[in-house]
Amino acid sequence: MRRINGIIESAFPPSTNMLWLDKGSAKYYHNGQWVDIAKAANPENPEASIPTFVFGDNATNKQVAADLGIYDVVSVRIEGILNGSQYDAVGYYHGGSIVILKGTVNTVFDVNFNTGELTQTAEYDVSRLLPCTHLEVGTTDEVKSYNLEMIGTQTNFFIDIEYAYGVGSFQSATGGMIHVVTSNGGDLFYDILPDGSIIVDRDYIKTNLPYQKIIEDSLIGSPIEDDVTNSQIVAAGQLLVKGSTGVITYTRTPDSTDDAVYFICPKKDGTSRVLTYTVANKTITSAQI
Repeated sequence: MRRINGIIESAFPPSTNMLWLDKGSAKYYHNGQWVDIAKAANPENPEASIPTFVFGDNATNKQVAADLGIYDVVSVRIEGILNGSQYDAVGYYHGGSIVILKGTVNTVFDVNFNTGELTQTAEYDVSRLLPCTHLEVGTTDEVKSYNLEMIGTQTNFFIDIEYAYGVGSFQSATGGMIHVVTSNGGDLFYDILPDGSIIVDRDYIKTNLPYQKIIEDSLIGSPIEDDVTNSQIVAAGQLLVKGSTGVITYTRTPDSTDDAVYFICPKKDGTSRVLTYTVANKTITSAQI
């Protein structure tokens, strides 16, 4: 059994554990090369003698899906009428889904393993998708070689990495960086080294915003053990403290030093609360002035 981690539509080969959509063809990596799924089913006649799903014939569909299993990647045929459209086409099956490639339009159907019912879940035109370069995080020789091959001669490019999408830049002499946005709206930054290694950069400060660090109020008064959190506090322009009444913003003061960083928050009674981060003992203390 082999598990495929996802589907990548790209002009360049993705990681070998992905399914690659290459100019309308679905390919998987096997024995050192990328294999066209449709042609692999039958080199003489790719559309002959392949599993067939039929709209409305749920009993047959249920048995075909059971025979294929969840993780197989195989060429399949889909026939019949759905929502007034006639289908007689060859596509590929993976993980309970069928994708039909017709020109530049991909139509996705889900197979219900319990009933055999086929349901259309998506349709998209790959010609409207931005070209995206898939890269891997790591420092092994395999990862470095793969990343350099994927980047090629590109200097600025769209990217997907660790299930997030964004932009990247690279120069062969100096390396580059990656900025992606996660599903919860967070920003992540990575460094691309000249040798193709990619590592997370947790200390990067965005140039267009004050650098903010969010902490729980439970961290105040005790040494902070996490080195990443400590380095982020030292670099922060604003410290956001989450407590029982919500998030309170403290702003860094200009008299901060290499030994102590001060953050201040004015109160409505005219006083202020000051948080002092002492670098030597990695501790935040609170005082009212």
